Amino acid sequence: QDWDEAERRTEANIAATQGDTLGLVDAFEQLAGIVETRGRLAEAERYWQTQLRLSAASHSSRRHLYGISQLAYIDLRYHGQRARARATMDSALARTPLDSILPGDRPYYELARFYAYVGELARARTLLASAEENDRRLGQNQAAEASWTRGVIALVAGQAREAEAQLRQASET
Repeated sequence: QDWDEAERRTEANIAATQGDTLGLVDAFEQLAGIVETRGRLAEAERYWQTQLRLSAASHSSRRHLYGISQLAYIDLRYHGQRARARATMDSALARTPLDSILPGDRPYYELARFYAYVGELARARTLLASAEENDRRLGQNQAAEASWTRGVIALVAGQAREAEAQLRQASET
């Protein structure tokens, strides 16, 4: 919880990582998260914009979508702009369809939670089903991600007992 030190270390990491575009993506994600946690939202948005330029330059579609989702979450959580957040993600997915990303890099669970939070439960459930199917095809078991996502969907749907059971299972996993 030493945010000043965390911020100093991340800034030092940025200085040391110049020239390594993908390394800078990590560092700017860290810095954006730190300043967002500290309530410096305009600064966090600027760092997320930097992350977007770097992730695009490094051709990292998953990381690029992650940066966009973080900007959308700022709109949703702090500005109460649900429609804008949803439009931001819809636009990003229109530009970068999930089937254009390597199967192991597709952020189905993250997107399912996002769409649940913006109130699109049917889309969230479809993305969850796609995540589970993708896991089967890849031979992966992401039990915690799946339970967490089912828990978020249940919570938004007003199914408190199911949400608690799923979120507890995710936590224990």
